Amino acid sequence: MYVIVLQLSDLLSERDQLRALLDNRTGAVQLEKDELQRSLDTARNELINEQRKNKEKVESLETRVDELSAQLGHSTTEKETRTMELDSYRSKNHKLEQQLRELDKSKLQAIMVSLNY
Repeated sequence: MYVIVLQLSDLLSERDQLRALLDNRTGAVQLEKDELQRSLDTARNELINEQRKNKEKVESLETRVDELSAQLGHSTTEKETRTMELDSYRSKNHKLEQQLRELDKSKLQAIMVSLNY
């Protein structure tokens, strides 16, 4: 009977050691799990922040593209207006030069007529 009590005592002692070992491992696993969860949360937050910054940057670039497109449209319209004005001035200049030639021709004819008399 004494042997059985010793064996039972040894078994109970071994059981307690195994429980303590299991508790230590469970605690270590929980600590590792908690650390991994914190790392995951940090990475997720960094990703969200990076996405927000990128979205803001894209919106800013889109706004700038819109502004530059508007400026380009204005510049194109202004260029077209200036080109039309230039064409108009060239046409007027051509007409004035033609009138001047005709006036010079008329003067020359008048001088020649007056010299023949």
